[in-house]
Parts: sequence; C-alpha cells; structure tokens
Amino acid sequence: MNIYPLHLIVVLIIGLPLAAGCQSTATFTPGITPNPTNTRLPPPTETAIPLAALVNGEAITLEEYESELARYQDARGTDLATDKEDSEIVIHALIERLLLMQGAYSFGLIPEENDLATELEQLIADMGGEESYLSWLEENHFTTTSFEKALMKERLATRMVEKIISNVPLTELHANARHILVASQAQAENLRQEILAGADFAELAVLYSMDLSTRPAGGDLGWFPRGTLTMSSVEEALFQLQPGEISDVIASELGYHIVQLVSLEDRALSYEALITRQQQAVENWLNEKWAQADIEIFVTP
Repeated sequence: MNIYPLHLIVVLIIGLPLAAGCQSTATFTPGITPNPTNTRLPPPTETAIPLAALVNGEAITLEEYESELARYQDARGTDLATDKEDSEIVIHALIERLLLMQGAYSFGLIPEENDLATELEQLIADMGGEESYLSWLEENHFTTTSFEKALMKERLATRMVEKIISNVPLTELHANARHILVASQAQAENLRQEILAGADFAELAVLYSMDLSTRPAGGDLGWFPRGTLTMSSVEEALFQLQPGEISDVIASELGYHIVQLVSLEDRALSYEALITRQQQAVENWLNEKWAQADIEIFVTP
C-alpha cells in the first residue's frame, strides 16, 4: 500500500524546510509524552474527536489529516494531481507513519524528551529565533503543540526505519558478465555456436553486438548485483550460469542476447544499490504490517 515515496514516509510531516539563521534565547519544555495510548480514541460519535483513520485502535485525527493535506498541497504546488489523489497520498502516508511508530514503540525505540527539546531549540535558533519560528509554524499549518507532536512522531518513525535498514547487508553476490545483442534469433544461434566452437566472445561482440554502450569493450557489463539489469530475463538467466558458461539465446524487448558469466564474487553494494535495498526493505515491512493491521479509514478521498 506504499503510495508515498519512501523518503516522504519518514519525514512526511514536516520536511523541515527551515531557513538557516540567527540566534535564539528561547527555551522549550516539550509537551510530548512517549505514551502511545494518548492518541487511542474511540470511533467517531457526535461528541468524540473527529477521526480520519484508526490503525490498530490508534487514532489519526481529522485535524492532523487536514493539516497534513494542506502542507502537502502547499509543497506540491500546481500540477495535474487531483484532490482525490492528494487525499489518498496523505492518508496512506499518515497510516504508514503510524505503523512505523507502532513498530518503534514495540521495540522500545523511544527518543528521550531532552533530546527532542535540544533538537527543537536548535531548530528555533537556525530559523532566526522565536518570532521566525512562530511565523513559520503559522505558514505551515502548525501550532506549537502540533509541531512538537509531529517532531516526536517523525523521530519515532525514523528510528523504526533505521532498525529495518540495519538488517540490510552491505555486501552481496555480484556477477561480472558480457553479452552480445543482435536483431534475429537465427543470428544469435549462429554466433552462439561459433563461441561454443572456440571463437572469442569479446571479438564477436565488437563485430556484431547492437549494444553500443558495451560493444567497444567486448560486451563487458561490468560487476553488478541482482536487480541491476534492465532486462530481467537476461539477468535471471545469467545468475543461473557457472563462471565461464554461455547462456542459451535469450529473447527480450531489445532483441536476442547471448550472455557469458565471467565470474561471481561477494562485493560491497554501491551507494545506489544499497539505497534501493534499504527502500525495498522498508516497503516490504510496511506492506507486511499493513496486511496484518486493523485499519479503518473515515475520510473519503
């Protein structure tokens, strides 16, 4: 159910677009308590606090939802998105943040109030002082209380994300491979037979491959982990080979491939690959928790 981009799930509420600035002598005593039962409310009645959703019995209030929707629409500006799309994005993101918060509570990952107070004092100072801070709150549909609560929620969600991604390995099996891409299956079969008969793979790639990005290097694809190649059928076949083996002819949207696995080796993931794995880990966690959760949505997009 992950509609929001992952980086927005974690810092969905604020984004904290704070201007750097001046000094502040303001002090702050947080009105935040790490007790999740404070937001557990009954379903809406004539006298109850209006709700946008309930997640495992814990409330997302209508006021919180409407304020977040206003912030999201302000940040988005004018585009082709509809109010219905905005509403769906925001309510789903709030639910996912609450699932992350509930996970954080279950592991005892609760920020210290003193840490939050120190952080807020620094934010106020960075914004240029109390007056600038209060002006920013008003412009962004916050009260001092709602912002303090939002900061607490964002930190809880972030701690759960950090726990999830801490289990993502930093290394992974990488393949070093090369390929030849041609337009017809018949040509691919002929080239494969030549290679099996002893022809040099790299030389044939230079002569015949249509992949202009790899042809000059003899079809070399370099080192990469699973999930990297744009043609999944090619990658799937490749990781089933033993080093030195040649694949059967593989059809794809681009044409017909012959692939040779040169070697396999555990290597550190690149920054981009690691971020992808971490995002997938959080998304998988959220999907699992969403499927298990008791969720009621009361707002109509």
